[in-house]
Amino acid sequence: MAMSRKRSVTYLLLITASLLFAYSLRFVFHPMTDNALLAIGMMTLRWAIQVTLTVLWYFSIRRRILNTAICRMLKTVGGLLLFWQLARIIKYDYVIVTESIGRYCWYSYYIPMVLVPLIGVFVVNHIGKPEGYRSPRWMKYLFIPAFFLIFVVLTNDLHQLVFTFPNGFELYNGDYGYGFMYIVVMGWFVMLALFFAIGLLIKSRVPGSRNFQRLPLSLRYLPFFSGPAIH
Repeated sequence: MAMSRKRSVTYLLLITASLLFAYSLRFVFHPMTDNALLAIGMMTLRWAIQVTLTVLWYFSIRRRILNTAICRMLKTVGGLLLFWQLARIIKYDYVIVTESIGRYCWYSYYIPMVLVPLIGVFVVNHIGKPEGYRSPRWMKYLFIPAFFLIFVVLTNDLHQLVFTFPNGFELYNGDYGYGFMYIVVMGWFVMLALFFAIGLLIKSRVPGSRNFQRLPLSLRYLPFFSGPAIH
């Protein structure tokens, strides 16, 4: 048990160090170089670190998570995180995109932002339950507002209720504002993320005690601690 906890701490430290190094490549070293090849190399290394951590976390789920339903949901989270990273790569780094493609890559960020915390709510509901447990039927209706929010974001060009572009779509990268539905989307994200975090904390409580496990369940289920983190 002590060896397992020590190994988890070691993994956490290695992951944290890798992520800090990846961040430094973008915010510290990248602005300091005028060499195009070096800049591309740092950019490639940064994405390689983040995507590799995400993939490793994804493939570690089957080994670490025995509950079939939770395993399936966490794999879905891993797939959404990889999609998010791919959209950022297309928009910012490697592909010269048109104004509309870049904007829709930006909109697509909100697909995982809406769905990942919702899946987290289902994960929390399944923790501690026996194999074959199914979430209450009412929880499945939460996908209705989730898909509605995604639809509103992806159709923003038609109504500008999420992002506004007072001076035209072509200036979307730097000249934009926020509409009412942006507050709704972010409220959804924050509310469910808090529910997920608090739920994990409660499930990490030692039965019959006021104490919590030293390495709570969040270290096993959260992608940030188990492997990838994205910015």
